[in-house]
Amino acid sequence: MPRYFGYSFNPLTTYYVYDPKLVAVVLEVHNTFDEKHIYPVRFSSSQTIVRRFHVSPFNDRLGTYTLKTRDPRSGISIEVTVVTPDGRPKLYASLKSKTWTDLHHTIRVLWLCARCGSWIFMTFPRILYQASKLHYHKKLPVYMRPEPLNDDGTIVRQRPRSIDLYVTPEVC
Repeated sequence: MPRYFGYSFNPLTTYYVYDPKLVAVVLEVHNTFDEKHIYPVRFSSSQTIVRRFHVSPFNDRLGTYTLKTRDPRSGISIEVTVVTPDGRPKLYASLKSKTWTDLHHTIRVLWLCARCGSWIFMTFPRILYQASKLHYHKKLPVYMRPEPLNDDGTIVRQRPRSIDLYVTPEVC
């Protein structure tokens, strides 16, 4: 989502590194605790990345991500699967688009951003609503936010806040 009146929330920002062809992808992962972590990876159509960052209270930090992507010049295609330590897929997310080849597409995207940009302010309330459904109705356990690992990938750390005190150190 683009920044709108100074606010944005993007769970995943993807950067592509060229030299002169695509050589690397940098994944910047954000969580709702205002923390972020980067995963720089060499470009390949499919990658396995060890999870080093706590993103969701419904997933621990264990396991891997499977990343599938392609050169965005032929259209954006990003697929991320959270895989448990025993090899089972737990969550799948994707983003796909066509190429922007003419001014008409660019104007349409800018018009949509102006028309729907305020939707960004509904992102966090929607996250809280879905989290309450998962925890209270579906009885999914909640994992306490662990301290970020002290490595180069975690670039923003946050001290525990009052909402973090809701859960105990063990799984609820």
